[in-house]
Amino acid sequence: MNKKISPVLAILIILIVALIIGTLFYLNIKNINQNKLQNQMTFKQNKANGNSESNALVSNWKLISGDESVDCMPHIYAGSGKISGWYSLEDVYDQKQWMFRIVSGQENIPFKGEVISLVDVSQELVNNLKKTTKDNPMEITIQGISCGCEGCSASIAPAEKVFANEINNNLKK
Repeated sequence: MNKKISPVLAILIILIVALIIGTLFYLNIKNINQNKLQNQMTFKQNKANGNSESNALVSNWKLISGDESVDCMPHIYAGSGKISGWYSLEDVYDQKQWMFRIVSGQENIPFKGEVISLVDVSQELVNNLKKTTKDNPMEITIQGISCGCEGCSASIAPAEKVFANEINNNLKK
């Protein structure tokens, strides 16, 4: 092969490989950002869907802290709602963590996520949740939800009590 063509061909192949890797990386980041946005669905978006039954259920929730227009600021909701799901051991930042997988189609909570962290569950409830499966979900009542860039957390006790530190931090911003 010609000595001048070989280095040019090698550089061209390297550039094509770099372009492919960069494109895959970009698409992966774009997909992650879309998933975060889906998990942080606000009341405004949920109410705009036109489903009056859904709106009545979601209207049980009130934004008590945070600004929905500011990304990555925790949005804390107080209210009450029942959610069905099962406990699942999930990979969260390279660590195993128990998360509550929500049965699809539930519209009584102010976000559209698939998993939520339960922050104030008793050991008895944890033991019962660990017995649940996709085919045998359990219904629980939550009274608080905090959603931010890291995902959403739910509380069994009132939001004002469980998420007091986040509420105070939001007031300082």
